[in-house]
Amino acid sequence: MMARQSLQQLNECYLLALREYLTGVGESALDRGYELGREAALNGVGVLEAIDIYRQALEKSLIIRLKPSDQARVIRAVEFLVESLSPFEVIYRGYREKNTRLRLLSERLQSIREEERARIARDIHDDLGRSLTCLKYDLSGLQKRFRTEKHSNCPQDQNSSGDPTVEPISVLDKTDRMVKLIDETIQMVRQIASALRPPILDDLGLEAAIEWQLRDFQARTGIQFNLNLPSRDLAIDQKRSSSLFRIFQEILTNTARHAQATALRISLRKKGAKIILDVHDNGIGITTAEISAVRSLGLLGMRERASFLGGEIRIAGRPGKGTKVTVQIPFVGELS
Repeated sequence: MMARQSLQQLNECYLLALREYLTGVGESALDRGYELGREAALNGVGVLEAIDIYRQALEKSLIIRLKPSDQARVIRAVEFLVESLSPFEVIYRGYREKNTRLRLLSERLQSIREEERARIARDIHDDLGRSLTCLKYDLSGLQKRFRTEKHSNCPQDQNSSGDPTVEPISVLDKTDRMVKLIDETIQMVRQIASALRPPILDDLGLEAAIEWQLRDFQARTGIQFNLNLPSRDLAIDQKRSSSLFRIFQEILTNTARHAQATALRISLRKKGAKIILDVHDNGIGITTAEISAVRSLGLLGMRERASFLGGEIRIAGRPGKGTKVTVQIPFVGELS
């Protein structure tokens, strides 16, 4: 529901647009009427509220010029229109309430998933990482013992147990391979933990996390990047930084899969009361059909994350000129 002050401003704008249209301005006033209707719908104005705005504008701009008998007829006609649209209002409000509940549920699930990712990442990094490190330490101790026994035992063709069929050198080779495998596993554990929830995001903030992700992206894909960050830390809260970072990750994933790009330009900045993230590639350019495709779950997820923050995402592509994604979210204010 719009605030009373905002609703009054909408009334005034609608009255002005209607008067312009009635004086013969033409299509521009109709376009303005459409934009005002769209703005009202986005701000939760119901069907009957919209009709009331129209009625007030009609009374101030036209009805007062009519004869009293004609005025009564027009008012009764508007009343009839309002009554006939009442069922639409009931359906509209029911749909809006259900949609609001679904969005709140989706937001809660997103939040739970992010918390679970962070917990799993900590468990993997701390518990599994610690176990692998201890295993490597014990195995390194055995290596040292085998090497010491190998050099101290005689004859050289026997191991410390006296069994000539088992050579210490083969045991050392195996332990060397085991240590190498453990090192690779530890590195894999770190990568999995970082993919679930990069520690740098919590420790150093969004700007550092974006730069870290870009360097990793360049190493994996060969796509070069140019990054423009603000000179001062934006100090974004955890919820906004997490959502922006996940949106950014999805943009990079789409770029690697579909864009056929060789370079990226990225900027993060604060403009007024908004945080703006721009990502522009030099690839083949996304098409209008791809932007609006119902199966584009990645794009849908990006839009949902931005919507939860009260923001929006704009995607534009030009054939052979690349794709530009702009994410805008409020810097302050209550989250939806």
